[in-house]
Amino acid sequence: MGMTKIYKRICDRCKTSYIGGGRMYCSKICSNKSNGDNRMGEGNHMWGKKHSPATIEKMRLKKIGKVMPIGTGEKIRKHHTGKKHSIKWNENISNSHKGVARPYFYGEKNPAWKGGITPINFKIRKSLEYKSWRESVFKRDNYTCRLCFKPKRGGDLHADHIKPFGFFKKLRFDVNNGRTLCISCHRKTKTYGGRLFSAKFKEK
Repeated sequence: MGMTKIYKRICDRCKTSYIGGGRMYCSKICSNKSNGDNRMGEGNHMWGKKHSPATIEKMRLKKIGKVMPIGTGEKIRKHHTGKKHSIKWNENISNSHKGVARPYFYGEKNPAWKGGITPINFKIRKSLEYKSWRESVFKRDNYTCRLCFKPKRGGDLHADHIKPFGFFKKLRFDVNNGRTLCISCHRKTKTYGGRLFSAKFKEK
């Protein structure tokens, strides 16, 4: 076998001149970066493709029983401790999710799905209509508790239903049935936290 010919060439990635033979890159760093580029987007061999169910099952079975080596988790934690994404990174992530429907993450397709056990009242309180009602109550009351009349902001305020949420379904989104209360005043009401309701509050 003959010796590898050494000659001057240009790195395929950084375009700097170097002396070498049989290599496309001037260093291991450029080689790794170039390989990384080839794995992203359309350069990835799986671009536009999906694993078959059989392949996914093989991958799943291969991971069963495997555990992370002792100390690896701590190394990863220390590596990320104190590090934060840049503002630009966070903006890009935020913008990439705006207006994007993700049906593959709803209902039974969500990894946290537990068979549809979320109570209907909880769903209503998390709805956009409820959030809009809550904000309307705050604005009308100028973000001031209607019992102690002390102005509060943020997490110190609750939008309370004058006639209980659970008994008066037709008044759930009626702004006139809402009032702004600070946390301490809200806790003093007889309907706070699921306390027993008086019979006079029940719908007839």
